[in-house]
Amino acid sequence: MSIKDYGIDKLSAADRLQLAQEIWDSIGPESLPTVPDWQLQEIERRIAAFDANPQIECRCWDEVKARIRAKLAAKSEGSNDVNDPFYSLTDLAVTDKPLDNTQIDTTIYSH
Repeated sequence: MSIKDYGIDKLSAADRLQLAQEIWDSIGPESLPTVPDWQLQEIERRIAAFDANPQIECRCWDEVKARIRAKLAAKSEGSNDVNDPFYSLTDLAVTDKPLDNTQIDTTIYSH
């Protein structure tokens, strides 16, 4: 099943958007997947960890993306920084220093 099979690819962008909205609206809450208990427990654990340590420095998503892009650009230019054993997306999102697990967990959740 594809958009070509139904001729959707021949619709205007506005009509495709309207169709997508109608399809989305037709999906009721009972059709959505449920969140597994282990994920709910992990979210609660991260919220509790953040509540216990709210002074953790957080960055907005736009800052995180910009920093990741800069690090990836540096990598493509041969920068040694990305070869640091503590280099990770989590470090990119928060600080230049390695983080302990509590800081990593709560900071990722806070973004």
